[in-house]
Amino acid sequence: MKSFLFFLLVIAFCIVSTPASTKNLPYKKTHYSISLGTPDVSLHEVDQDISNRALLEFSVGLKRLRFTPEDRSGFVVDYAEPFIFGGLMPKKTHDNNPEMSLWRFGFGSKDGYAYNFSNSNLAFYIMSKFGWSDVDFSQNRFSAIYNRYSDGLKYGKSTAGGIDYQIGSTVGIGLAYEQSLIFPAYIFPQSFTSSVLQFAMHKLSDKLLDPVLSYNHQFLPILHFLLHNAINFGLYELREENMYWPFKSESPLAIKTIKLNFTLIF
Repeated sequence: MKSFLFFLLVIAFCIVSTPASTKNLPYKKTHYSISLGTPDVSLHEVDQDISNRALLEFSVGLKRLRFTPEDRSGFVVDYAEPFIFGGLMPKKTHDNNPEMSLWRFGFGSKDGYAYNFSNSNLAFYIMSKFGWSDVDFSQNRFSAIYNRYSDGLKYGKSTAGGIDYQIGSTVGIGLAYEQSLIFPAYIFPQSFTSSVLQFAMHKLSDKLLDPVLSYNHQFLPILHFLLHNAINFGLYELREENMYWPFKSESPLAIKTIKLNFTLIF
């Protein structure tokens, strides 16, 4: 119940604050997206395949583009999109492996840079999501372990790297590679410290980009995309074994998904 009330509070905050924060931007539109992906689910301490069907997800976000200090012409623009989401993954039946299903909800944001053309734009982004998942497993010989992840709503985090192409003013398509972690337990000091470390690494990477940007800012979307996603994906691999790396901790439930996105823009 506390998680659900917190989620409602986040939605209310986004609805109230987002229009004000984007008041003077050259572009701001509401996005309604649906994504479909093929998930690969694993647990580090269990050497066993987990069967599932496709992961279907819906999201509503507010996309905004704004001029960068390096390019007032508007060709390279700053891109951001806060959003809320909900998704589900049904069980795959008639399989010898353990079967898993889930539904989840939460909030997140995309951040990056885009090339802005006359009637379209191409965005390279990193994505971060925070959410709660309700997971269910079929009975199997590792049920005692899997039950740690299926006894109620579980907090988790996701990161993704993706490319979105907006065609005209109303339609967009995209491709993303998403990595999600579902935690069996939430431990605030370790989680907070791990997140602060990740944040510091991203801020340092921005500083490393500054000399390059002073030379040619048109490389900004691609370099930002590669460097920041390298940090997120590297940390994800470390957290597959220790969910609150660099601390010794439990293994999270890991989900890797290649996702195709379709977006309507209003």
